[in-house]
Amino acid sequence: MKNQTDLTKPLDMTGLLHSPFTDMTDEEFTKKYSNREFFKRPDYGLDNPSAGRFVSENTLFERVGNGEKTNANCGMFKGFFGCLRIELHHVKCDGVDYGGKIFVKKVYHSCDKPTCPICFKHGWAVREASNVESRLLELAKKYGQVEHVIGSVPSNDYNLTFDKLNAKCIKILKALGVIGGAVIFHAERYRNPREAAIKNLPIGWFFSPHYHILGFIDGGYGRCRSCLKNTDDCLKCDGFKGRQRRSYLKQGGRFGAGGGSSGWIVDVKGERKTVHGTAWYQLHHCSIIKGQKKFQPVRWFGVCAKNKLKLKKEDRTKDECPICGHELVELRYVGNGNPLEKWWMTEFFDDLHDEHGNVKWIEKSESDRYGCVFD
Repeated sequence: MKNQTDLTKPLDMTGLLHSPFTDMTDEEFTKKYSNREFFKRPDYGLDNPSAGRFVSENTLFERVGNGEKTNANCGMFKGFFGCLRIELHHVKCDGVDYGGKIFVKKVYHSCDKPTCPICFKHGWAVREASNVESRLLELAKKYGQVEHVIGSVPSNDYNLTFDKLNAKCIKILKALGVIGGAVIFHAERYRNPREAAIKNLPIGWFFSPHYHILGFIDGGYGRCRSCLKNTDDCLKCDGFKGRQRRSYLKQGGRFGAGGGSSGWIVDVKGERKTVHGTAWYQLHHCSIIKGQKKFQPVRWFGVCAKNKLKLKKEDRTKDECPICGHELVELRYVGNGNPLEKWWMTEFFDDLHDEHGNVKWIEKSESDRYGCVFD
């Protein structure tokens, strides 16, 4: 196998960064796990320790956006999309009066490949997040509020194959009452400067596999989110948090420092402002299997499985005006100056007319060959 580890040479475990849920030192971690099969067979297991930071060719996973640029078109400006319905824009949104304003969005070419360093963040991740949002919002009509759940893998399960780890994650989620959702895998976490200073550890990415789930909880999470029970009372409760804590202890986990080597830690985050925003953020630094072209970064399970719902074209999330909600149309700029000069602005509001009353923006016709004209 290409890039297979030379098993005749010892693996370099220097500076191994272990799971944040264990209090073992690097030396203790190495001694305990050095004979595990997944250290010797990186193509079968989750990863090997020397590849935990994704600096080795033996790495099973890589973060999206770390491949080669697909072609010269990647990131090239394509045109403007927007909404010219100023008669519907006489409203205030977030305290701002948009009367007489139009909405404009710059569009760039995207190869929509997760490996492309140019297109992964504002092309592929945006498209995938839109697909996630469309599916979950349609299912929310039946199953209620979309929740953001995080499942952290205990170090005792690092020796599982990826397929077996995925299966175990789904099994644990279902047992806790997560009835379905979209699953996104992260092989790493990022230690920011503040956390690094507190823990006296290096800043940056470190190996710590976990899952982000956007989905539905049987009975919801509302009462747990506002609950003030102590741990003992919570363990007696039939709410999600009580089920999670009992499951954690049953798996051999222990509350407090050093208790995360056996039990899965499953946590629910705060209420989502937008499903799309959460999905996009988790996707733009998720992990994929290196070299596997058909790898699916988003996996669906339970009531959200692909065979449980077939979305129609009209059900999918569209590019909509944030003011009036109408679908965006392709625009042509006919005013003076160059709206691309402010390159850092991908979306903006503008006046339909200039100071002389001349129209600056028109809807692009089918016969137009170019999206804009600049003087």
